[in-house]
Amino acid sequence: MNYKNLGKSSLKVSQICLGTNNFGGQVSEKASIEIINKALDCGINLVDTANTYTGGKSEEMIGECTDKLFINELSTHSQRISCFLHMVS
Repeated sequence: MNYKNLGKSSLKVSQICLGTNNFGGQVSEKASIEIINKALDCGINLVDTANTYTGGKSEEMIGECTDKLFINELSTHSQRISCFLHMVS
């Protein structure tokens, strides 16, 4: 995965972004978790979301997914998840 600095900061973000406009709508919670996990495995740490996606459910789903990923995988993937959570928060 290729990364670039976010603006003038030293925060590195992936050049590929995970779009989440169907999370909480056409995409189930289980599928959302699988998609987020795969994105993390691929090195994606940038998430596109908005409070207008599925009436705000997309953001809620990302929060639920990252909570579950954080709890289930903290010991093995703490660095990638903490970077992902930083981008989402």
